[in-house]
Amino acid sequence: MKKTAILLAAVLTFSLAACSKTTTSSSGAGSSSETSSSSVSTSSSSSEVSSSEPTKEATIAEMVAAGSVDGQTYTNSILGITYTMPEGWVVDNPEDTLSGQLERLAQTQGQEVADSNKKNIDAGYMGYLFYTSTTDETETSNILLQIASEEMIGDASPVDYANTLADAFEEGYKQFGIEAKVDEAEKINVNGHEIAVASVQVVMDGLINGIEFDNYHVSQAYSIYTTNGAVVVAMLSAFSDEDLEAGLNTLKNVSFAS
Repeated sequence: MKKTAILLAAVLTFSLAACSKTTTSSSGAGSSSETSSSSVSTSSSSSEVSSSEPTKEATIAEMVAAGSVDGQTYTNSILGITYTMPEGWVVDNPEDTLSGQLERLAQTQGQEVADSNKKNIDAGYMGYLFYTSTTDETETSNILLQIASEEMIGDASPVDYANTLADAFEEGYKQFGIEAKVDEAEKINVNGHEIAVASVQVVMDGLINGIEFDNYHVSQAYSIYTTNGAVVVAMLSAFSDEDLEAGLNTLKNVSFAS
């Protein structure tokens, strides 16, 4: 396991609690959705979500099943979205994304969190669309795309929600005395869809929580938008400037069928 796994898991556990609390106050639906793997999880819930149904005819499960992978391209026929992955990144199909994410959650945040997410998925409250990652065995940059009912974010705009996630991640690092640089969410309009993208960058140096770091860079970015009665949350974890740029280009260049 990577040397940062324990520290990042602790940061993300804090973020999960903060995001879950924020979501509850804004929407009345108990939890937010899950996030990316190595630093993964910012919006995944450690408690069961209260009942809410997608506002359109298709269910969350049907939306997940409508996704397909062809080489470096992910397309979802119900959501009407297409992503092209960075060159050299590997993309999992929806089935492998689910099993892989639950395994990563169990390793970094505990089996209880993994079981809770699986319970929410089985109940139709949330789902994973795809997971893509670099092949670097040392630090694996990655993107996880997840989905939930639009009601999850309540009256919050995509920009509000993206900033909430970024702020929660920043607060998590503060618990270790680490200052984070937060880029407030920017709003991008693609075919009439409002996409909010926010990011957080940190540099770790010296002894932190019992782990020695030497000018170690890690970034987390979020892309939030709504479509077809669902909220789509993309989470990027990057361990180099090159991966951060490639990942952000992927998030910002999603295309919509309508």
